[in-house]
Amino acid sequence: MSPCRSQNDVSHIWRFNANAGTVRPASELPLLADIKSVSRHPVTGQVIVQQPTESWWSDTLRDVDGKWTRTLPGARFYKARWWVD
Repeated sequence: MSPCRSQNDVSHIWRFNANAGTVRPASELPLLADIKSVSRHPVTGQVIVQQPTESWWSDTLRDVDGKWTRTLPGARFYKARWWVD
């Protein structure tokens, strides 16, 4: 398992390296605002984000490049993470 993890605030996605004890901007990812969650798939590396379209939720998840979206009408996603069995 990689020692690097993603963390986000309302204006940045950060990379935390547990082994080195460092935090840096995730410069390989596009600059996105109002991110609630970010999750990288452990096998494919695809990164999904949840950006609220209302005060705290959205019915849509998307990848960081905006090329992939999934909408579930009526859903209120607060945060999203990849689930891999």
